[in-house]
Amino acid sequence: MILVLEKAFNILELLASDASRDFPLGEISSALDLDRGTCANIMKTLKLRGYVDQSSPRKGYRLGYMIYRLGDSYVNNEQLTAQARPYVDRLSAQFNECILLSVIKQDKRVALHVTMPDQELVVRTSREIPVYRATTGRMILSYYSSEELVRFVRRFGLPKAGDWEGVTSFESLQKELDKARKQGWRKDSDRHHIVGLAVPVWKGNKVVASLGIYLPEFRYTDNSAILPALQETAQTLGLVFSESGI
Repeated sequence: MILVLEKAFNILELLASDASRDFPLGEISSALDLDRGTCANIMKTLKLRGYVDQSSPRKGYRLGYMIYRLGDSYVNNEQLTAQARPYVDRLSAQFNECILLSVIKQDKRVALHVTMPDQELVVRTSREIPVYRATTGRMILSYYSSEELVRFVRRFGLPKAGDWEGVTSFESLQKELDKARKQGWRKDSDRHHIVGLAVPVWKGNKVVASLGIYLPEFRYTDNSAILPALQETAQTLGLVFSESGI
């Protein structure tokens, strides 16, 4: 095993042994027989990547949000897809349009389930694309905490040219995300006259996915029943996920 990885895993396992408290740097280096400087450098990297957290520069360390996000992703995605499929398929049949249930993995929007409508003109979307390009990805990103968003941007950067028109700075990114979070849904149109509409899927007080629809602009109107139906299905999915314990 690569030595620095073994040291990092040992640190994470030590923090996991008592997730209710903070571990001072000196205690970590002493317990694992690590050079204090080496330990500090490893902690700096783990903190930057979100695997450990620190309430202030002079406080101890505890497990970070990425540990729990990875755990949730591993356990939930297959179960979440199986539970959601009948409701997503029913919504797709109602409008005969492309419906997808999505999550974020790393810097990608990943579609867990995509329906294909029976239409001559069909909107197709890739199962995995950069999160900034996708309406459903942007929707989920809108519910990241300030700390999570800073870490995400620090790790993956801002949208590249062509990924998100008008979003060129952290401030403009925050503005777009804040707007979607406040209204509880997001709508985007592109130069090909394709409309993407997305709503969050909650489990308790956490957004675990996004439910979206993609269709040609001429088949969409702002007064349509699409948004209420998306919201109703997303609410139903949240109840199903909560009741099933996934």
